[in-house]
Amino acid sequence: MMQEIENLLELYARTTEEKPDDVEHHLKIYYLVFDVYSPYAEVRESVNNTDDPTLPVETFRAYFIGLVLSGIFSCVNQVFLPHIACLTS
Repeated sequence: MMQEIENLLELYARTTEEKPDDVEHHLKIYYLVFDVYSPYAEVRESVNNTDDPTLPVETFRAYFIGLVLSGIFSCVNQVFLPHIACLTS
């Protein structure tokens, strides 16, 4: 597939007169596949590329994970705080 894209780009750059419609069409399709959608067919088939605005953002799970990780990392920070080497004497 990458070789085909390289060939299309070379053909598009070589032609100085009017560009062939099929080459431009193929390049636009590859742009959509690689930039807008996933390049993997399995992912394109199973995952939407847009968000669902009806799903809630603030959930119990988000707050619980955030608070637990904040507590754990603040404890780890307090444990390793005295071990920081001082650069000045």
